[in-house]
Parts: sequence; structure tokens; C-alpha cells
Amino acid sequence: MLYIPALQDAMHYHRLTGYFNAGALALAARGIEGLVCNNGHMRPLVEDEAIEHKWLTRGIECAQRRVERRNFDARKELLEFDDVANDQRHYIYRQRDELMEADDIADAIGQMHGDVVAELVAEHMPPESIDDQWDIDGLRQALQTEFDVNLPVREWLDEDENLDDQGVCERRGSSVFIKT
Repeated sequence: MLYIPALQDAMHYHRLTGYFNAGALALAARGIEGLVCNNGHMRPLVEDEAIEHKWLTRGIECAQRRVERRNFDARKELLEFDDVANDQRHYIYRQRDELMEADDIADAIGQMHGDVVAELVAEHMPPESIDDQWDIDGLRQALQTEFDVNLPVREWLDEDENLDDQGVCERRGSSVFIKT
């Protein structure tokens, strides 16, 4: 074996563990021994000749399974996103068709405003939560951003201690949301 004389003549020997097992070292030694027997020349691979070894084949199969599994998961997630986008598209087109067929769209727009306000209020004043958990400044800012109105939500709450999230939604009805 090649590595035994090399180790005997070495000045330093550092033992490595955990990287190679005895079978891998023996296989490497046979390959290096063949290289020495050929005076350092390697036999080039023929273009159509396949490299075959059970370790190599198993490693390639495992890598291919992992890649295919990852690609499958990516395609599955993409299809889920596509389904969500498709549902949103159907909802928007249906809403557009309803608005195009309606003679008066003020009620529909008022309903949309009410829905957006209800969502913002629920986000900043969670239902059945205590008033210490409410983000009133965040609600004012969100309403300012969405509707370009500055509603006195904090003043409403100071005036009426029983005012809750539903009351804020109802009070917004008296405010002007559509600028003319």
C-alpha cells in the first residue's frame, strides 16, 4: 500500500477521525497505487464510458430525490399562490361587474368604506379587548392614510367611556369619507 511508506517517512502525523472509514481509505489507496503504477499517468475516460460505483450511484440518486422533492414543494406552493390570486381576480371582476350594472353606486362605495373601516378598527381595537390594548394613534394614522380624513377617535373615546370598537365604526358614518 502506498500510504504506509508515506506515513513511515513523514515528519509529522496528524490523525483525522470522522472523515473517512477504513473502506474509503482502502479504496483511495488502491486508486493512488494504480496512479503510481502508471508512473503518474491517468487513463482518460472515453466520452461515452459511464463512471459506475454503488456509492456514486446512491449519492446521485439521493441528491436527485432531494432536488425533485424541493422542486415539487416549490411547484405546489406556486399553485397555492395561483389559486389565491385567481380567487381574488374572480372577486374583483364580480365586484366590477356589479358596479358597472348598478345605476347608483353610492351605496356600494359606502359599504366598501364601512368594510375597510371595520377591518382597520378590528386591527387596532381588537374585539372584546380592554382599552389599554387599543392602538388609537395607529387607528387615526391608518384612517388618515386610507381615507385622507383626520377623525377625532381619541376625543370620541374620552367623551364616551362606553364607546367600543362597534361604536367607533358607527361614528365614522357621521364623518365625511368621500371628498367632493
